[in-house]
Amino acid sequence: METIKDLRLAVLIDADNVPYSNIKEMLEEIAKYGTPTFKRIYADWTKPTVSGWKGVLLESAITPVQQYSYTSGKNATDSAMIIDAMDILYSDLVNWKPMVNKNGELRALISPRQGYFDSDLTECGPPAIITDKGILLLYNGKNNPVNGDKRFQGNSYCGGQVLFDLNDPTKAIARLDVPFFRPMEPFEKSGQYVNGTVFMEGLVFFKKKWFLYYGCADSRVAVAIYDPAHPASPDPLPESK
Repeated sequence: METIKDLRLAVLIDADNVPYSNIKEMLEEIAKYGTPTFKRIYADWTKPTVSGWKGVLLESAITPVQQYSYTSGKNATDSAMIIDAMDILYSDLVNWKPMVNKNGELRALISPRQGYFDSDLTECGPPAIITDKGILLLYNGKNNPVNGDKRFQGNSYCGGQVLFDLNDPTKAIARLDVPFFRPMEPFEKSGQYVNGTVFMEGLVFFKKKWFLYYGCADSRVAVAIYDPAHPASPDPLPESK
């Protein structure tokens, strides 16, 4: 039976109307009724009148949302909060639970594979995409220097793809055996991870092209562009060592 403590709540705050000195007591009161999964605060953060909030946001794990005052006399912050509240309500972004196995542990949908580029670990990349063939997920794989694919640098991070069944999103039906995206440029092999890292984080379809945003060896952020009308040749695979 669900109890009050099982309820997940969305907390949306108008920084212009709530003093930051009351945030601790406010969150303690909210916690009596459930768990605040979403905590957002809205304001025009360029204004000095809300500067006091900046010191307590991190401590309280509240995400600030910038809302410029485009028109005098109109409360753009209220409008932004209403839109977000409706989106959260009807998209149900609050009441979700992670998938677990019979032991109550997180269920693994894919795992590292010995002898492959993702032999050390697998980490999700951008949000998955629904296609007519299945649910496509781009993921980041780390190559184990001992038990990995000897063609690729040990400890390097490369990009993989896995396809899940449309009718059963837990079932992987296809997976690349070699990375489609790997460290090739000097700036992808410098910084914290000199073995090479392309760590995919965001994917956007814009003007009929795909923009893939990724981290380069923890030293910078870059974007790779794929044009379906004029696809580039795939990276050549290195010879076996």
